Amino acid sequence: LVDNDGDLLSPVDNHLLGKIDTWAKQDSGYNDCVYYWKVIAINAFGENSSDVWTFTVDTAPPGKPTLVSPENNKLDTNLTQTFTWTKTENYLTYHIQIDNEYSFDNAYYVHENPNVPENFYEYTLPFPGTFYWRVRATDEAGNLGAWSDNFKLIIAGVGKPVLHLPENGARMNDN
Repeated sequence: LVDNDGDLLSPVDNHLLGKIDTWAKQDSGYNDCVYYWKVIAINAFGENSSDVWTFTVDTAPPGKPTLVSPENNKLDTNLTQTFTWTKTENYLTYHIQIDNEYSFDNAYYVHENPNVPENFYEYTLPFPGTFYWRVRATDEAGNLGAWSDNFKLIIAGVGKPVLHLPENGARMNDN
């Protein structure tokens, strides 16, 4: 018996199995909701029911996050950034991508973390330059939500100074 009500009085699925059958297959899909199910064994001496278990059908993806900070087109000199976005309903984790190309298909540099548990992520960028970032949510059923809009972040770098004179360890008699 399978029912979308815990009392199992009006089942949406009810299969009569043969003597040696140990499973049944639903021919059409179930709608999104929580279902209750049990098996009743019947023989000449009576019947005996299993415990009632539940399963949830969830085919709807979680919502699309809205990026918060660093704000779009931000110019900064700090390589370490905290990326934040709005929480979505029904999320389990977030997937963040940071790339130096708007299309996110650059083989040169892309950073991904598909298992961010909260709506923020601290990351140190590897070098100054222009980066793009986006986020999507994943729910408990494994449904992937839509990617957020892309935000642009520009890290202005100051090159490492190169020392020339006096040479390292030089001894001089001119003050």
